[in-house]
Amino acid sequence: MSKNIDTPLSFQIIFAYLFMEILRIASIHSSSTFSTALSLVAALILGDIAISLDIFLPEIILLIAFNMICFYASPSYELQLANKLVSFILILLSLTLGFEGLMLGIIILFMKLVSIKEFNLPYLYPIIPFNTKDFLHLFIRKDIKKNKIN
Repeated sequence: MSKNIDTPLSFQIIFAYLFMEILRIASIHSSSTFSTALSLVAALILGDIAISLDIFLPEIILLIAFNMICFYASPSYELQLANKLVSFILILLSLTLGFEGLMLGIIILFMKLVSIKEFNLPYLYPIIPFNTKDFLHLFIRKDIKKNKIN
């Protein structure tokens, strides 16, 4: 059941990202031990109010919340920032050029990842170039006890 909201979709996405970043920065810089819990409650309240006032679609709130959870699951802060930058660029491309902009951004990102070499190996190895043995080794590990040298 979708509502008729006058706010353009691009503004909804950008403002939702902005609000979530403000809440994240506020929770980082507050000195209280309850800051994370308070920012979570604030995000829930602000999201509920924004939906009830027909500022944001519920789908936008869900999308941004899922995106932020994925950012928080990143193992390092630098990787989190890189993921946010790439995500924001892809959003801007898709908002300005539509589906073609999103595909263009994904193709450019894929070409960049294919061209990177680390330690004389392609960044996407063993997927590109595909190596079955090393690819399976990523997902199926042998027992460590069998590999131990006595």
